[in-house]
Amino acid sequence: MLKKVRNLLNSIAGRVGCVLAVISIMIIMMVCSNVSAEFFTEDMAENINNILIGIATNLIGIAITVTIIQSILDKQDKKKAYLEEKDKILIYDIIMQVLIQRYFMFLYAVITPLEKRGG
Repeated sequence: MLKKVRNLLNSIAGRVGCVLAVISIMIIMMVCSNVSAEFFTEDMAENINNILIGIATNLIGIAITVTIIQSILDKQDKKKAYLEEKDKILIYDIIMQVLIQRYFMFLYAVITPLEKRGG
């Protein structure tokens, strides 16, 4: 579990998600601190708080979305790498089968006397 979190934080998407989460937490703290009520009228302060809460929740949603999409893309990359490796192994298997058949053919030709060969 910690390995997955560490890998996520090392990726660009993880860093972006962390920055967005920190910014949204700061905005929410600013809304809760009631700083805007001192400088603005009550209606204006309420509108500013609503806008800031909307921005903060949208940033949290974006951070979650970026994290999920990055994990999906990582899984797809792993699957693609696995399939490419599997294809390479199958190609080498076909080549090795041909080489093994030739080896046995030449081994038979070298070891078996001409009288005992069929043909």
